Amino acid sequence: MLEGCEAYLVHVIAAEKVNPTLTEILVVRDFTEMFPNDLPGLPPHRKMVFTIETLPGVAPISIAPYRIALVELQQLKKQIEELLEK
Repeated sequence: MLEGCEAYLVHVIAAEKVNPTLTEILVVRDFTEMFPNDLPGLPPHRKMVFTIETLPGVAPISIAPYRIALVELQQLKKQIEELLEK
């Protein structure tokens, strides 16, 4: 490169797509009682499109969080304790 020659820098990674076996999947391995013993393998990978259709002009519901005064909270706790003692 210093003498005016062309040079190319190439970085190649040979990545092989390997499908995991059933024992390599944590959920299947941890909950073996939920999966049948004769499970042949994993289903083929499919592209999934997931959307939630909404009506035009619809917005999420905005509700302020419920707050209770300290005095009311203490009274409510006292009532609950009295009911639990019965």
